[in-house]
Amino acid sequence: MSGKGNCYDDAATEIFFKTPKTEWVHGTKYRNQHELGQSIIPYT
Repeated sequence: MSGKGNCYDDAATEIFFKTPKTEWVHGTKYRNQHELGQSIIPYT
């Protein structure tokens, strides 16, 4: 990491997690963390 306030520090990680966030998490109601984890397993 290059330092505090640099928006490019974790850009690759943010891009990677954008897809599952938009396809599964947002707009979907999960009863618990286990249910969320089970829905993400096919993505990995």
